[in-house]
Amino acid sequence: MKNLNITSLVAVLILVLAFAGKSMASDDWDTVPSPNVGASDNSLAGVAANSASDVWAVGQFAPDSNPNITQTLALHFNGHIWTAVPSPNVGTQANALFGVAIKSGRAWAVGYFIDDQF
Repeated sequence: MKNLNITSLVAVLILVLAFAGKSMASDDWDTVPSPNVGASDNSLAGVAANSASDVWAVGQFAPDSNPNITQTLALHFNGHIWTAVPSPNVGTQANALFGVAIKSGRAWAVGYFIDDQF
């Protein structure tokens, strides 16, 4: 499996640059690495920013211990670096976050889970 977060990182960079007041010219782009959680797939599906130093991105990843399931992925950007933030996983088979919203320093995310008991 390959890592998918590079294309998602582009969407995050667009949002960060918009808040930083930079133009979208290729000379103005800065690459800010985001962490991969585990060695398998990492993908981001939603991003929201309160400011250039308060950006959240959410998605899913395949854990090294069992790459046949997915777990939620939440990342926070503080204006300098991205940090993986623990997020809940209630399903036993699949967990994913697709959207995130921010207001007054708080973030809310939405997604789905699949539990093998249903």
